Amino acid sequence: MLRSVGRTAAHRTRGAVLAACFVASAVAHGCSSPAPTPDTFGDSGAADAGDGGCEVARPRPDAGVPDAAACGAGGAGACKPGDVSAFQPAWKPPTGLHQGACEDADVSTIVDCIFDAKADPQTCAVFMQGHQGCHDCLFTPLSASTYGPLVVQASGVALLNTGGCVALLEPCNIECAKSMSALQGCVQAACAASCPATDAAALQACETEASECGCATLREARSCYDAIAGRAGPAAICEAQGASFSAQAVTLGRLFCGK
Repeated sequence: MLRSVGRTAAHRTRGAVLAACFVASAVAHGCSSPAPTPDTFGDSGAADAGDGGCEVARPRPDAGVPDAAACGAGGAGACKPGDVSAFQPAWKPPTGLHQGACEDADVSTIVDCIFDAKADPQTCAVFMQGHQGCHDCLFTPLSASTYGPLVVQASGVALLNTGGCVALLEPCNIECAKSMSALQGCVQAACAASCPATDAAALQACETEASECGCATLREARSCYDAIAGRAGPAAICEAQGASFSAQAVTLGRLFCGK
């Protein structure tokens, strides 16, 4: 489980099961948009009242200060963050709320089949055949024009679409949602090429360093989510403190694809 981008950010899928479910599996962050800056949100890290009672969250101005101790630490061997000076974040909007593609229990079963190494492949394969629509709602590839709750890279690493969750639950915080996706994209760009997806610890260390160093400006913008979580707003469920990756995947899956 990779937790350097948000509290429960990414997890490697079980390739044999996933390959039977859909063909294209890659992730990026869609249509081009300029890199968010701290000025987008103000300078205090507080929240302003938005339309319809939605509170606009702003980042903490100290959140992007590089951690000198972290910079240069990185992962083991060649697993180090690459140059992200030319990285341009992009954004694809979320597919929508409560799309009705899944029963709640089906979301849990599919998440277990994809991420739980103890799940029986044959049982899962049969289940997937009868629940393709639910699966396709839960997982979206790079080529999709909008993203569902989980987006999967070619490496097999699935990313939680926490930014999309925020955009759906607190529309006034769309800029914060974009910042969350921007940081996620930046650390993936920094580490995907040099770190094997099979080495979760090394990849997590690389992403932590990228977040603290090359992607630090984006990390500052993303700190707007701290205000959302701190006031327990509607979007606080998008990154539930202490939740496992699978539990968070189920939460987002039911939010996006449930009834």
